[in-house]
Amino acid sequence: MSYRFKLLAVLLVLAVSQVRAQKINFRDEAELFKDSLPCEKRFAMLYFHYNGCPGCVIMDRTTLQDTAVVDFLNGNFQSYSINTLTKRGGMLRDQFNGRTQPAFVFVDCHKKEIHRLCGTIEPAVFLEQLGFAVSPDKSLKSQKEQVPEKAQDFAFMEWHVRNLDLANTLDTAILRKAFAAFPESVYGDSLFTHFFMDYAEFHSQGTLDFNSAPYQFFVRHPELLYRSFDSSRVAHVFCNIAVRHANRAEEMKDEAGFKRAQKVVNEHWRDNVYYMTNKEGDIVGLSVSYYLPLQVERDYQFVFGSDTSYQRAEKAFYDKISNHFQGLYFSGMTSLDELADKEVYLRKLKYINRAIELKKIPHVYVHKAVLEYLLGDRDAAATTLKSINRKRLKNDAITRGQIKKLEEKMKQ
Repeated sequence: MSYRFKLLAVLLVLAVSQVRAQKINFRDEAELFKDSLPCEKRFAMLYFHYNGCPGCVIMDRTTLQDTAVVDFLNGNFQSYSINTLTKRGGMLRDQFNGRTQPAFVFVDCHKKEIHRLCGTIEPAVFLEQLGFAVSPDKSLKSQKEQVPEKAQDFAFMEWHVRNLDLANTLDTAILRKAFAAFPESVYGDSLFTHFFMDYAEFHSQGTLDFNSAPYQFFVRHPELLYRSFDSSRVAHVFCNIAVRHANRAEEMKDEAGFKRAQKVVNEHWRDNVYYMTNKEGDIVGLSVSYYLPLQVERDYQFVFGSDTSYQRAEKAFYDKISNHFQGLYFSGMTSLDELADKEVYLRKLKYINRAIELKKIPHVYVHKAVLEYLLGDRDAAATTLKSINRKRLKNDAITRGQIKKLEEKMKQ
């Protein structure tokens, strides 16, 4: 073999080894069903994900390919990659509470959790978090053990929140104590605004109350959030919490409480379309409240029996969307298995047709076809589907998936 060929062979071996060094050594997830894990390393990392998860796509293409991150993981953890859409993956997701994805759950050999990360995280921050996970006094487990004694220690809670990063990694008891530890004088600090947004977004099932001091502070000073975060995300948080309060006010027949929540919705709904994109910029998910002001107005009229002139509210709504039609039609698709009153579908179809008048784009027609199908008019749904320019939906996996489901339903 000539010197040149030997040199090429050596370079090829080096290149292959370099590629291999940049991959995480994932083990067979079957090991996780045993009582304890092999103790080849002190800790294990469980990566919960699924195909099409926006955050998972970002992590797979960036942080989880970072050389320093990969080296640290391979050197300190037994790693497991768990697709939660599989039967075994779903069982493990439930066992280790890996429902917010992407989720990184760190456990010891006895499968006891020591640390947790959620969401998309930059390589440098992720690497720092890996260091916390293996630290005897900085892991989430050790921090939780200190909370009962230090919950009112502002310096401790500040470190806890700032260094353990996303609020969705912390349990409700810690979060409530953390909020109590922060005085109102620091609410405008960037640390607190990020903490508030993470907490409000990821703990969206009522753990942050409408009447809480932080929420009411930001209702009075929304500019502090709007200047630091995507306006759609801020509006999404504001409206989610307000609507929960309105629902409770309905149950309690609390008209004043309902109107306070309604005021927040009316002020912030306009930007309430929050797009989630992958690295290429394709829309792979979205979060929205569908024609929320009208829905809240209608509930108010029905529950409290007040003549609020729904027609006037509807006209005002149309006036608002004339220059911001995304607020109407860029919404999560109506489920093909949804059960609702015919009146609800007719009302939605009315708004969709209004959206089509404003701008003809494929997403609107797909939603229109779904509603026509749910109303029992298959011929109309078929006609609407034929009118869709599918080339325009090339990068929209959600809408293309909805078309496929609808076409399958119509063949039955």
